[in-house]
Amino acid sequence: MQYFLRSMIGIALVLLLPVISQATIVDRIVAVVNGEIITQVEFEEYLKLYGRFNAGDEQDLETAENDKLRRRVMDQMINELLVVQEADRFEMQVSDADVEAYIQRYKKDKQLSDSEFLEELQQQGIDPQEFKSQITRDIKKNRVINSMIRQKVVVTEDELREFYEKHKDRFKKPRQVHLRLLVVKDRKLLVRLRQAIVNDSLSFAQAARKHSTGPGAEQGGDMGVLNWKDLGSGWKEVLSGLEEKEVSEIFDLRGQYAILYPETITQGGTASFEQVKDSLRETVYSQKLNTRFQEYISGLRDKAVLDIKL
Repeated sequence: MQYFLRSMIGIALVLLLPVISQATIVDRIVAVVNGEIITQVEFEEYLKLYGRFNAGDEQDLETAENDKLRRRVMDQMINELLVVQEADRFEMQVSDADVEAYIQRYKKDKQLSDSEFLEELQQQGIDPQEFKSQITRDIKKNRVINSMIRQKVVVTEDELREFYEKHKDRFKKPRQVHLRLLVVKDRKLLVRLRQAIVNDSLSFAQAARKHSTGPGAEQGGDMGVLNWKDLGSGWKEVLSGLEEKEVSEIFDLRGQYAILYPETITQGGTASFEQVKDSLRETVYSQKLNTRFQEYISGLRDKAVLDIKL
């Protein structure tokens, strides 16, 4: 969700504050949100970070899409500030323990020791208290999102079934076969190898690793999982009627001799509702969550006093 991207950008902005403070850009007010200002320097740095987090958008900063992108980024900054203002209005409290837990997760994600973490802040010229202030702000925003949006999003069984029926094409599975291939130049050798495999005195993988001159020999002739439709007509004919873990008859292959071994066979078709129900829940929930977020932000903007000077 876009909100979580903004949280990432928020932390990143802290790391750039020393750079911003030394910038020679003439600062000016580009927006006022319920009396709180957004400056030109803040906006330009947020814009750069947005481009880094969104593949392709960084290039758009120098294209005809520049104005649209700048307005989109400004809208995101305003939305974020509105959420923070809501957190302050609800007087949401963040304890030192909450901040410390957040910092511990941050260090764990970046695999930093306590000393390395402090060194990183020092190298960036960041005051630890300043870093904690940004974390406090992000925790507040997350709590607003949790209380006003996530807790109000419920996905029903009927909604899942409706989505499934409307998007059945998404759940079509192709007919597939996980194949192994053994190729040799000597037909008599292959006859003996095939018989040994059929008699279970030798595994197909062992035979392929030792004797095959075909692809995947080192992996026991493993060709991976292949779509049935992508197989040549000759291979389809050889495999026709074979069950899983049965050895095919010998066939000619580019002047050599080969046998096939289907590890698994998936017949394909459309996955049932029950098979995809759990993944569907995540998809539908995310869609409803995003819709609810947009509605919530729209409501905040409708009530806000905005003066955009960009």
